[in-house]
Formats: sequence, C-alpha cells, structure tokens
Amino acid sequence: MIIFIRKYINQERMSMIEKGVGPNDLPNTRSYIGIQLGFLFLGAGVGLLIGYFLDRAFRMDEVAYFSMIFIFGGIGLIASHMYIKKQEGDS
Repeated sequence: MIIFIRKYINQERMSMIEKGVGPNDLPNTRSYIGIQLGFLFLGAGVGLLIGYFLDRAFRMDEVAYFSMIFIFGGIGLIASHMYIKKQEGDS
C-alpha cells in the first residue's frame, strides 16, 4: 500500500511539472502524524488511569478500561485536531 501511495504521489508531481507548475506552486502539506499520535496515546493513557480507578471503586471489571480508552482516545484526537487548526491559523 505504501508503495502505491508513493508511486501515485510521484506521478502526480511529474504531471504537475509537465504542465509547468513549479515546486513552489505545490501545496504546502505538513504532516502532523506525530502530534496526532501523541494526543491519542496521551488520551488513551489517561483513559487507562481513569478506568483503573473506576474498576477499583465500582468493580466494573474490564468494561471501564475499554470504554475509558475509547472515550479519552477520542478526546485526544479531537484535541489534536483543534491544536492543529490553531497552529495553521497562526501561520
């Protein structure tokens, strides 16, 4: 899959160069995968911690762990989206 994606990106750039579009005219694509994964893992870690406390306090078994990981992981992804939008707005 990665090979096909790289091949497609290369073909797209070659066709843009053939049409006379220079490298400076290419859209600026910044990769935020590190920030997104950081927020996701941070949220999942907080979810594990809260799931542990819920399990000990209310004896919820495994339900607390899985639900809190998904809830706080989702919150982490939403936070990363808001952070990225703020960074793009500042530049």
